[in-house]
Amino acid sequence: MNQSEFARLIGRSPTYVRERINDEKEWALGDIERMCKLWGLTPTQLIEGAPRLDDAEHDRAPVEPDFLTMAAKHGDTEAEREAAYREARGTDPIDIDAWADRIKAEDKVNVK
Repeated sequence: MNQSEFARLIGRSPTYVRERINDEKEWALGDIERMCKLWGLTPTQLIEGAPRLDDAEHDRAPVEPDFLTMAAKHGDTEAEREAAYREARGTDPIDIDAWADRIKAEDKVNVK
C-alpha cells in the first residue's frame, strides 16, 4: 500500500499523510482510530508497537522510522497486519484458542 492509497483509506490527503509520516506534524486522534480500524488493531496494539523515546529525546522526533511508517508500508490483508504487528512488537501475537486449549488440558490433568 502506498501513501496515496493509505491516505484515501483513512480519509486524508496524500500531503496530510506525508507531513505526518515525515514527523513534520502530529497525527490527530481520529486518524489513529481510523488506522486501527483499517489494520484491525486496537489502539493499545498500535501504541505498544510504537518505539519508546528516552527522556533525552522528548524534544525531538525519532530519527528511526516509526511504527506508523512501517505499518503504512504493509498492505491491508490480515496476514500483513499480523506481520506488521509481529515486526513492531518483536513477538508473535497470542493464539487465544491454543492458549485456552492448553489451559483446559492442564485443568483436566490437575482435576484427576
